[in-house]
Amino acid sequence: MIGPEGQTENKSNLPGVHANMVRTPTPVAAVASAAALLAALLAALIAVSPAEGVPSPECSGARPGAVLVVPLASPIDPRPYPTFGFMFNGSDGYRYATTAGHVPLGLESGERTWGSGQGTVSFDVEGNRVGEFVYAINTRAEARPDPLPAGADLALIRVNGPGDIDNEVCGLGGPHGVDERIIEASQLVEHHWFGATVVGGRVGHPVPAEGPWLAPARSGSSIGMPSEHTVTIVGHASLGDSGAPVLSDDGLAVGWISGPPTATDEILAVGSFVVSRIGPAIERAEEVLGITLALATP
Repeated sequence: MIGPEGQTENKSNLPGVHANMVRTPTPVAAVASAAALLAALLAALIAVSPAEGVPSPECSGARPGAVLVVPLASPIDPRPYPTFGFMFNGSDGYRYATTAGHVPLGLESGERTWGSGQGTVSFDVEGNRVGEFVYAINTRAEARPDPLPAGADLALIRVNGPGDIDNEVCGLGGPHGVDERIIEASQLVEHHWFGATVVGGRVGHPVPAEGPWLAPARSGSSIGMPSEHTVTIVGHASLGDSGAPVLSDDGLAVGWISGPPTATDEILAVGSFVVSRIGPAIERAEEVLGITLALATP
């Protein structure tokens, strides 16, 4: 169960989406429409400086968008500083923090669980214990074995540390629910995220000698959201953003940053990254762990 429920909306009047849906009555028109959408995405990306965007206050503690410290870092990103994703409440009475599945799995694909006391312990950037990994899945790198969902890149941390957990996304607010919309690839959809990028000058990261730096709070667009599994967004993301929470224009939780597009993704675009959507990945985690997980809201 993923909560809160009741997020169905009128797709013809969605915040953050162009009001006029582009129709494609002929193959020629379809090609022109897709080219125009991609051109608009790239123009928006070029027009915005990496350091511009939503004001980006520092973000500390254990909350969506904050720096997550994992002592045993992934071999594909040797810096042990990914990003906290959204928080969930488990039916077992525990709270769960999320990040990208490739953080604990590294180059390993598939699915893994850890028993009590066996998972890697994680911390916030102040050094406070948060909890330990209990579940991870990554099916983006190659064809997935059934019954694993496509495009999943999720890790769950069972919170058992002494510190407080904040459900609100740093600098952006929300989430107010789960974005379960399926939007055809004929509209531009706006998204916002807050990530612990290694080039953002954030606490716990090496600061580059010269700019430009990426502001932790950023925005970008996707060509619709036609897949329930992933969303490809044209925008700025970097190492350290893995697991960063991604919100819709109206503050709904879309998913978390996974990484650059691969050959298995439906849409490939220059200057883009892929978001693993919440639904299928969380549903699979619920099945494996034998619990239900509800999105924690502020």
